[in-house]
Amino acid sequence: MARLEIETGYFPGRIPYARTGTGPKNVVYLTGGPGNETPHGMEVSLCLGGLKASTDQYTFWITSRKNGQPENYGTREMAADTAAAIKEVFPQGIDAVMGLSYGGLIAQYVAADFPGLVPKYVFVATAHRCSAEVAAADMRFAEYLAAGKNGRAFGEVATYIAPPGLRRFFLRGLMILAGAFVRGERHPDYQTDVIREAKMEASHDSMVDLGRVQDQVLMIGGDRDLAFPKDLQQKTASAIPNVRLVFYERRGHGGVTNNKRFASDVLSFLDSV
Repeated sequence: MARLEIETGYFPGRIPYARTGTGPKNVVYLTGGPGNETPHGMEVSLCLGGLKASTDQYTFWITSRKNGQPENYGTREMAADTAAAIKEVFPQGIDAVMGLSYGGLIAQYVAADFPGLVPKYVFVATAHRCSAEVAAADMRFAEYLAAGKNGRAFGEVATYIAPPGLRRFFLRGLMILAGAFVRGERHPDYQTDVIREAKMEASHDSMVDLGRVQDQVLMIGGDRDLAFPKDLQQKTASAIPNVRLVFYERRGHGGVTNNKRFASDVLSFLDSV
């Protein structure tokens, strides 16, 4: 497979994106967090998984969150900004919105608050709220990032990417080492924004709003996800009127998009009438 060609820029509202693909169909894909830097090549690759092979059919716009977030700016306000950007940049509409993990929290409010804006949604490794454990881990993650301690930050992610035991121990060591070498350029508001995003994640709960979702939804998750446990994913799906829920067995929070079924499940949904 050829190397992904990526172009970066900003949507209206200072929302950074990384675009890849040449296909006529457009998908806005809200990536995970906390953290609102412009998505980089590895992040784009992890988000897409096997969908990288469909970039002749689809153009994927991988986005994070607004730079320079005001006080009391939450996931619902993020969704409103995302919807406004979609309306302005794509006046003819887009084919789908996808949301991975933190991005899925925002996608839920886009679907609930802006019916008919987008015909289809894919919620990946997410639910109506996260577990208390991941909320605490992501707050530590954000605090370390804000302090420039990238290695320590990435080590926190291992606490919910892998189950307790030897695998987590080694993964944490690898992620601390890898994180120490991550040196991306950060915008002036990054330190404030990343802390705000962690607080927003901890307070997010869209359960009472999901019944207003009118468009088609595919939910894909791992049955061993520690960030968004299986029971929370099932509860979320039960509240959405037109949804299909797919679980990948023995997959945790970080193992969904690289599952061999991921691309075919998403494309079958997107290409269906």
